Amino acid sequence: FLRIAVHHPDGPATLKKLAVDFTAYPFRQAATFESPDPLHKPLWDISWWTARLCAHEHYEDCPFYEQLQYIGDTRLQALISYMVAGDFRLARQAIRQWADTRRSDGITRSRTPSNPARLQVIPQFSLVWIHFLEDFYRYSGEVEFVRELYDCVEGILKWFDRFAVDDVCEDVPYWVFTDWSYPRVPRWCGSMGELNMRRVGALRAAARLAGAIGETRRESFYRRKAQRVAAAVRKAYYNAAEGLFADERDGTVLAEHPSLLAILYDVVTGSKARALMRRIETRRDLRRTTIYYSYYTFRAYEKLGRWEDAYRLRRHLWTEQLDLHASTWFEWGPDSRSDCHAWGAWIMCDLLTSLLGITPAEPGFARVRVAPRTLGLPWARGSMPTVRGTIAAAFHRDGGAVRYTITLPAGVTGTLVAPDGTEHALADGQNTVTFKEA
Repeated sequence: FLRIAVHHPDGPATLKKLAVDFTAYPFRQAATFESPDPLHKPLWDISWWTARLCAHEHYEDCPFYEQLQYIGDTRLQALISYMVAGDFRLARQAIRQWADTRRSDGITRSRTPSNPARLQVIPQFSLVWIHFLEDFYRYSGEVEFVRELYDCVEGILKWFDRFAVDDVCEDVPYWVFTDWSYPRVPRWCGSMGELNMRRVGALRAAARLAGAIGETRRESFYRRKAQRVAAAVRKAYYNAAEGLFADERDGTVLAEHPSLLAILYDVVTGSKARALMRRIETRRDLRRTTIYYSYYTFRAYEKLGRWEDAYRLRRHLWTEQLDLHASTWFEWGPDSRSDCHAWGAWIMCDLLTSLLGITPAEPGFARVRVAPRTLGLPWARGSMPTVRGTIAAAFHRDGGAVRYTITLPAGVTGTLVAPDGTEHALADGQNTVTFKEA
C-alpha cells in the first residue's frame, strides 16, 4: 500500500495524478508450474514477485533496509534466476564480485558492494560461495568460469586450515552466523558444529569442481581430505547421549542445523543418517531452521528420499505468512524486520526440481534426470528453461496408474526415475511412461 499525507493550509487540495515507476532487474519468467493444490499458486507467484523486488543492478538482501547482496541469500536467489528465468548474468557478476573481495589471506567478504571500511566476514558464507559456484556450473555448463575462479575456492579452504586442530576448526574469527533461529549467546546466532559441517560440504564440492576442470590430483586431494575431516568432525561433535550432533565441542545441542548438514554432506550415511533424521524429528525442543535455512532442511530430507515429508512438515513457514496476507516473503516470520526477503523464495524452485523432478544429470543439462514426486496430487505440470532449450514435465493420475510425460530439447537425452526407483531412458522430444501405483 501507499500512504499519502497532504497538508494544504489554504483549503481543500485535489490530487490530479499519481504515478509510480517500477524498476528492477529485467528478469522474465520463462518457467511454468501448475497443479490443483491451492497452495502452489501463491507459493509460485509470491516467490517470483519477491525475487523480482530483490534484484536491481545486483541481487539484494532486501529492497529497503540492506540494498546489497549477501552470499547466503544470493546463492538461493540465483537458483531462481537459473530455473525460472533462464538468466545467468546477475549470478555470474555476483560470483565474480565476491571473488574480487578476497583478502590476502584468502577469505572473502560476506557482502558486496559495501563500504570497504566496514569489513564484514561470515566464514560460513565463504564456504557457501563454493557451492554457489558449483550450482552455477551445474546449470550453465560453463567450465571455463570454474577454471577462472578455482584459485578462490582453494584460497577460502586454506584460510579455514589456519584454525583447524586435528582437522576440526576451532576459534574461527569474525561473525560465525548460522541462522536467525539461534540464540545470541554463546555466539551471535552461530554454531561451530554447523561451521565444521559446512567445511566438509565445501571440501566435497571443491573435489567435484577440480574434477570438472581436469585437475585430477586436486580432486583426489580434496576427496581424501573431506573424508578425513568428516571423520574428525563426526568424532568431535557427535553427542551419543542425545543422538544428535552438537553445536559446540562441549556437547551442547541447541538446534537441528549441524545434524541436518551431517546428513546432507555425508558425515553420516545409510541407516545412521535415517536414524539421525528420526531423532531430529522427535526432539521437540530443538531450534528449527528458518525459511532461509530450510533450503538445507529440504535437501537433507531429499537425500534420504523424503522430500515430500519435508514439504508437509515445513510448509507452515510460508502458510503462516499467507495467513497474514503477505504479498512478499518475510525475512523469517511475522516478527521480521524486513517484509521482503528473497532468501525464502527458493521454494518455487523445489516445485520444478523436486515435485516435477527436473534436474541436470550432467552440467549444462547435457543429460537430464527427472525424478518426480506426486504429493498425492491428481496432476501437475510445468516447464524449465535451460541452456539447451525448454524441458517440460507433467504427470496425471488415472485410476491406479500415473502417466508421466517428459519433453526434452533436441539432442538432449536423460533418465526418468519413477517413485518405485525404476529407471527409464528418455530421448529428445516427447516421452510418455505409465506406472501402476502400489
